[in-house]
Amino acid sequence: MYKDRKIVLIIAAAGRGTRLGHSLPKQFIKMDGLGDRSPLQKSILTAGIVKEIDEVIVVTNPEYIDLTYEQIAEEADAHSSSVAKFEVKEASQSLGKDGLQSKGQIFGRGKELKKLYVIEGGSSRQESTSRGIKFALKGNPNDYIFLIHDAARPNASPELYHRVIEAAFEKGAVVPAIRVKDTIRDVKKGALDREILRAVQTPQGFSGEIIISAINNAEEKCFVGTDEGSLVDFMGLPVHTVLGSESNIKITNPEDLSKTVCVGSGYDVHAFVKNRRLILGGVDIPFEKGLLGHSDADVLTHALMDAILGAMGEGDIGLLFPDTDPEYEGVSSIELLKRVSELMNEKFYTLENADITVICQFPKIRPYIDGMKKNLEDILDPKNGINIKGTTTERLGFEGRGEGIAASATVLLSKLSWD
Repeated sequence: MYKDRKIVLIIAAAGRGTRLGHSLPKQFIKMDGLGDRSPLQKSILTAGIVKEIDEVIVVTNPEYIDLTYEQIAEEADAHSSSVAKFEVKEASQSLGKDGLQSKGQIFGRGKELKKLYVIEGGSSRQESTSRGIKFALKGNPNDYIFLIHDAARPNASPELYHRVIEAAFEKGAVVPAIRVKDTIRDVKKGALDREILRAVQTPQGFSGEIIISAINNAEEKCFVGTDEGSLVDFMGLPVHTVLGSESNIKITNPEDLSKTVCVGSGYDVHAFVKNRRLILGGVDIPFEKGLLGHSDADVLTHALMDAILGAMGEGDIGLLFPDTDPEYEGVSSIELLKRVSELMNEKFYTLENADITVICQFPKIRPYIDGMKKNLEDILDPKNGINIKGTTTERLGFEGRGEGIAASATVLLSKLSWD
């Protein structure tokens, strides 16, 4: 509460963020610079620190409802043993005016516990935030202050929230803003006076009566604004500004993020044996002998998996899939690669490229390389492909004597980061 007003934070997290070129929307991507949190998790963590906030409504894409709950639970687990305890537990079911049903949760630090709800967003940001506000409103709008924040701005500080809340109580409608550093040019009118220009951020704050009126007015007149402040502008009421923060950047384009890159190498060897199939890269190669192993002994895929696990710091295939476990006896290495790929996705790594060398005197693998590449790329979806090549040892060593096959692999993984 703030001076007898209930403070409700709407976190807008329903966007798809396709411009980043990632498989997940930007608000869910975990980043090293955020303590291996996603922007959504960081936004929720900050909300838990701001004692004035009573309730949080996360408005998300219906496709990512479950992931949103998972990330909230992860953040709760991460703080379960800290002195400033971050709690999440079940609350009662709630039904909003639009028929939006949400599983309630309670979270926060110390004694400042607050309710949190996750609801489905609409087809636009404006519709999504409108749903969030209408869901939260359960009384006189005069008793509320609504804060609206983009989940893609993970570095909004508690101090910024305090400034916005105080100004919203006094002024009724407020947005944080920073001075524009570059010259802004109207393509028809020329250069604009940057002394009177500001770059607007979130969280934005509004008294309940003003934002509800602005939303209803926009809906009636089919007006689509760029943010909630523009809805108040359209209604003809003043929108005040408070000082924003240079670090409160919105993640929009790939240039807004950096990449953490990790290199991994893998090497594996298997001996030839009779009465076994020879499988390389998931391709069954006609040959008089196969490779000896607990699984299908796909030496190429084993080297690749070890390289990926090494880049992530996750040990090796012997640790994940021990040859003492009956579950893996005769298992397809391609199936194991799928599990490694799932681990990559869980840790938000992307395979940039891989280079694999198969070392053997025979058989010749060139006719089968295209099939191998397809099998591996279908699973790993590398940004820059997988290269496979074969070489001999000029009849030197065990490979040259035809006793078996070796394979080496080098991979480059990347992970989006926020510095």
